[in-house]
Amino acid sequence: MVTITTIYILLSLIGSRGQSNNRKNHFKRIYSINWIILYLLIIFLILINQSKVTAQNCTNLNPSFSYTLNNNGCISPDTIKLSNTSSGTLASTSTYYWYINGVCFDTTTGLSNPGMLMKNAGTYRITLIAVTPSSCVDSAFNNISIYNPPTVDFSMLSDTVCKDSRAFFTNKTTGNSSATYYWTFGNGSSSTNSDTVSIKYSSTGNYNINLKVTQNGCSYNKTKSLTVLNGKPPIRFYNNLGIALQSVTWKRCLSLVTDPDTFTQSFASPDTLLNYYIDFGDGSSSSGNVLLPYPNGLIKHTYMKTGVFDVYVISRDTNSCERIFYGKVINLRYPVVGIGGPDNGHSNGCIPFTTSFKNTSTHVSGCTQFVWDFGDGSTETFDYSNQGDSVYHIYKTSSCSLYVKLTATNSCGSTQATWGPVNAYTKDIAKVSADKYVVCYPNTTISFQNKTEFNCYAGTKFFFWDFGDGSNSGWSSIGAGPTHKFNNPGKYTVILKDSNLCGIDTESINVTVYGPLQAGFKYSPSNVGCKEYQVSFTDTSKGDNLTYLWNFGDNSTSTLQNPVHTFKDTGTYNVTLKITGSCGTSTASSTIYVYKKPVAAIGNIDNQCLPATIQYNNQSKDLSPFAKYTWYLGNGNVSTQQKPSNLTFSNAGIYTVKLIVSDTCGVDSVTKTFQVYDLPSASFSADTVCQGDQTPFYNMSQIMPGNGSLSNYYWSFGDNTSSTSANPTHLYSNHGTYNVSLIAVSSFGCKDTFVSNVFVKEKPGVSFNIYPDSYGCVGNF
Repeated sequence: MVTITTIYILLSLIGSRGQSNNRKNHFKRIYSINWIILYLLIIFLILINQSKVTAQNCTNLNPSFSYTLNNNGCISPDTIKLSNTSSGTLASTSTYYWYINGVCFDTTTGLSNPGMLMKNAGTYRITLIAVTPSSCVDSAFNNISIYNPPTVDFSMLSDTVCKDSRAFFTNKTTGNSSATYYWTFGNGSSSTNSDTVSIKYSSTGNYNINLKVTQNGCSYNKTKSLTVLNGKPPIRFYNNLGIALQSVTWKRCLSLVTDPDTFTQSFASPDTLLNYYIDFGDGSSSSGNVLLPYPNGLIKHTYMKTGVFDVYVISRDTNSCERIFYGKVINLRYPVVGIGGPDNGHSNGCIPFTTSFKNTSTHVSGCTQFVWDFGDGSTETFDYSNQGDSVYHIYKTSSCSLYVKLTATNSCGSTQATWGPVNAYTKDIAKVSADKYVVCYPNTTISFQNKTEFNCYAGTKFFFWDFGDGSNSGWSSIGAGPTHKFNNPGKYTVILKDSNLCGIDTESINVTVYGPLQAGFKYSPSNVGCKEYQVSFTDTSKGDNLTYLWNFGDNSTSTLQNPVHTFKDTGTYNVTLKITGSCGTSTASSTIYVYKKPVAAIGNIDNQCLPATIQYNNQSKDLSPFAKYTWYLGNGNVSTQQKPSNLTFSNAGIYTVKLIVSDTCGVDSVTKTFQVYDLPSASFSADTVCQGDQTPFYNMSQIMPGNGSLSNYYWSFGDNTSSTSANPTHLYSNHGTYNVSLIAVSSFGCKDTFVSNVFVKEKPGVSFNIYPDSYGCVGNF
C-alpha cells in the first residue's frame, strides 16, 4: 500500500506552488503542468488508499468525524454537515484535509469543521487526512448515501362509497425499487399489498387512506380522503350457477383446440343500479341511468380473446355515494406444458454443474404460473413471461436419474410435463474397513475391504492404497481390498483414494500394531524415605491403549498413569503396577522403605568396683539398614561398631558413655554415666598374748573419699572361728601361730583382704604338792 507519507509530501509540494510566482515566465507553464500532474497523482493515491491510509503509529492522534444530513439522505439534493471529532493530544494542532470521492474540498486546522456540502443523489466517500506538526499522518473515512425519493401515489375507484360497499385502491407509485408498502385505511385495518387493495367499510364517515413506501431506510407517504355514506345494499350479480353474490368470478375454460377464443358473457343483477358504469376489463365499458333487476335488465358483452378480465361496476345512488362491485371474467385455455432439453446437451455432469431447460409451453395467458421442479428438491416459480425462456439450474447435490417436472397453472387448472433423466455425478464416497484394527504382534496379515459408495457414474474408477508404513499399492482399477503386513509396532494410517471423472475422495482408518507388553515404572526421589514420604511414580511401560492399576502396599490404589503417593507411616511397601492393554496384562513391582527418626538408646551400665569390665549394649530402635553409630566409650576411645567390645577400667572414677545414631531420617544421641569405685584398704594389728588370754585386734582399715564408707568386716581367726566386729577380741584355746584374715567391705560392696599371723604363747605350767595333805588349818601354812 502506498503510505500516507507519500501523499503528504505531494501535498507539501502543492502547498508551495505559490512560490513559482518569482520564477521566470518560461518556467511557469511547465510548473503549472507539473502541479496538475501532482494533483491528479494525489487523487489517484487517495482513491486507492482512502479505505484506510497506512498509519504511522500516531499514538497522539486519532482522526474521526461525524456527519448529519438535513433530510437524512432521503431527499435529493441534501446538505451534508461534517463535524471534526478527532481526539488525542495533537488533535488540536494538526492540519486536516477533507476529500469527497478523492477530491479535496476543504482544509482545516485544529478541530474546526469544514464547509457544508450540497449533493444530489449518490454515494459519497468522505475521507479525512490528518497531519500532525511532526508530519505523522493518519486518516478516517465514511460512506454517505443520498437517495432520490419515489413518487408515491395511488388511485381510488371512487372517493365516495356507500356503507358496506367495497372501496378499491391501486398503487401507482413510481421510481421505487426494493420498496416495502404499508397501507392504513382509517378504520383500523392495514395491508402490505404492493398492488390493488379492496376494503369494506361498515360505518359511515370520512377516512384518511395512507400509503407508506419504505426504501433505503427512508419512508415516504401519500394520503387521500374517502367518504362513506349510507346507501343501498352492496351490488350483487348472478354467477354462472344463478347465485347472486357481491363478488363473482365467471369462468370459461377451453379444453378443445376447436373452441373459439371469443365468447359472450351475460351480466345480470337482482338489484336496481342507478347511474351505473361497467368496466369489462378488456378496454370496453358500458353505462346507463338505470339497470333493472334481471330478467328486465341484462347486459351482454363479447370478449374477443382469451384472458382474465377485471370487471368493475359502479352505481351512484341519489345521495351521491357509490356502490362498487368487483368481479372477474376468466376466458382461458388449459395450458399445454412443454420442456426442451438442455441447450448445451449436457444432462450429465459433475456437481456443481449447470444445465438449462427451455419452456416450450403453449396456451399461456397472463395469469399462468410456472413451477419448475428440478428433481433435486429445489424449485423455482415464474410468471407467464417464462414461456419460451430457458431456465438455468445448478445441480449441487449428487443424484442420478433425476427428472425435471414443469407445472403450468392458470385459473382453469394445472398441467405437467417431465424431462429426463438428469445425472448429477460426484466423487465416490470412499470408505474402507479392516478385519483387524488392532494386532498384538508385527507381521500379522490384515485384510482391508473397499466399502466405497459408488456414484452412478459408469466410467472407469481407480483406487490407490497407502498403508502408512512407506508402502502403497499404486493406482489400479481393481476394486477389491488388499492384504498387508506391518513389520514394526506402531500406529498406521491406512488411506484409500478413490478416483472417478469427478475427482478423488479419500478415506482413512487407523491400524495399531503392538509389540510385547511390558510393565515398568520408576520413582522419585528414591525408594527410601521418612514418614509422610511423598513419592512420584513415572510409568515406563511399553504398550498402547493401556489402563493402569497401582497398588502401593498400604491398602491404597490408583488408576492414574503417573500417580503421586504419600506413605504416611513407616514400613516396607511392595508397590506394584499392573497394566492392561489390548494384548493382555503385565505387572512390575518395587519396594519402598519408609523409616522414622532413629531413637538412640544404651543398655544399663552399673557402677562397678575396680577392676570394672563394661559391656556396651546398643538398644537403639526405629533404625534403617543404613544407620551409622559413633560411640564415645568414656575412656577416650571411639568406636563405630553397632556393639563395641567390652572394656576394662583400671582406675576409679566417674565415666560418661555417648552413642550418636545417624540414619536416613535424622540423628539422635544418648549418654550414660557410670562410676568405678576404688577398693578399701583392709589392715589390722594384734597383741601377742599368752594362751588363755583375750587377744585384742585393732582394725586399721581405710577407704578413699568418694568411694563410700567401710560398712562390713569379716574376720577369720585361723582357728575356725570368725567375727564381724570392727575391733574384735578373741581367746585362743591353744598356743600357736594363727593365720588371721580381715575382709573390709565398703558401702558399695567393694572388698579388700588383709592377712597376718597372730602368736599365742604357751603359759608356763605350775604344779606343787602339799604335804602332808592338802588341807590344813588356817594359819598353819
